[in-house]
Order: sequence, then structure tokens, then C-alpha cells
Amino acid sequence: MSLTKNRTDINRENAQHSTGPVSPEGKARSSQNALKHGLSAKAILLPSDDPGAFLRHLDSFLNEYQPQGTTEQELVKTLANNSWHLDRVNRLEEALFTHQDENLTLDSQMRALNSLSTHRHRLTRGFESALKQLRHLQKERRGQERVDLWKAARLHSNAAHKGLPYDPSKDGFVFSKKDIDTFLDLEKRYGAALRAYHDGYPDPDND
Repeated sequence: MSLTKNRTDINRENAQHSTGPVSPEGKARSSQNALKHGLSAKAILLPSDDPGAFLRHLDSFLNEYQPQGTTEQELVKTLANNSWHLDRVNRLEEALFTHQDENLTLDSQMRALNSLSTHRHRLTRGFESALKQLRHLQKERRGQERVDLWKAARLHSNAAHKGLPYDPSKDGFVFSKKDIDTFLDLEKRYGAALRAYHDGYPDPDND
């Protein structure tokens, strides 16, 4: 029989004999470490998280904001990630009140609550900052899209007046012919509505 044991066997035996923190103070520190890990971990998902639930959470933000381009997509991901962590903060805070840990002293509980408050403030600031940037980018993008669509519609109308086909992609536009036709139809109906307004709508009380 070998006088030395395989390192794996030794580690396994040590693990079997380890019972973790024994004293209330040790258990309290362990709870604090778990709290810190849950909120400060760089990974978005913890082992206890449901990957499917997170993907549904992310999809809900992508569907709401419809990001275009890499920058908008990253900002929406930031919103989803911060929201996911804020939900975790809420769950941890609720657990502190509804599932009292007898190993946590009052001082430890107060430190835990202060830690949760700090993380909530940081995550909320990050969420609001990302949302502000996203809205600014999307406002600029949509404004430019309206300008480009107006230009494409004018070029399309001019080509149609001359009896010529028009390909918006040749002028660098990403709009389809259907997009342009829809825009021109909206302009036509809006113009008709303005003329009717200036001419005076019939008074329904006199009918």
C-alpha cells in the first residue's frame, strides 16, 4: 500500500470533514459573503438562476425598444441586465424580512440592508443612464429616417412624373418601394385633412 494518498482522495476526505462556519459570527460572515456574491458577481446569471427566464426577460426588453445597430442593442442589454439585478435586490431584501436568519445579528442585518440599498442605487442610476442614452440615440435615428424617407419620396415622385423607375438603394436609402408608397399615401391623406380643416368642417349640430 502506498504511503502517500492521491491528492484527489485527500481533498475528498477534507471536504467530508468540513462543516463550514460553526459559530454565529462565522455563519453571519458566510451570509454576508453570499449576499455580496449575489450582487457583485460579474456574471449576469448565478447558478441558482433560470437561463430560460433570463432570455425571456431580455427578449421583453428587445421587443419593447426594438434596437437598431450594435450601440442600441448593447444599451438595451444593459437595461435588461440592471433590471435583472434589481429584481435580485428586491428578492434578497424581502428574504431578510420574511426569512429571518437567527445567525445574523441586528448589526449584520443593518449592514445587509445598507448593502442592498447601495446596490439598488447603483443599478438604478445605471438603468436610468442607459435609458437616457438609448432614447437620445433612437430619437436622432428616427429623425434622420424621416428626413431620408422624405427625400426618397421626392425622388420617387419625380421619377414617376417622368415615367421612370426609381431604385432608392442607388441613392443610399434602405427603404423599400412599399415604405415610400406608404409615406406618400400618408402625405396625401394628411394634405387632404389639412385642406378640409382650413375649408371648415361641417357643423354636425346643423345637420
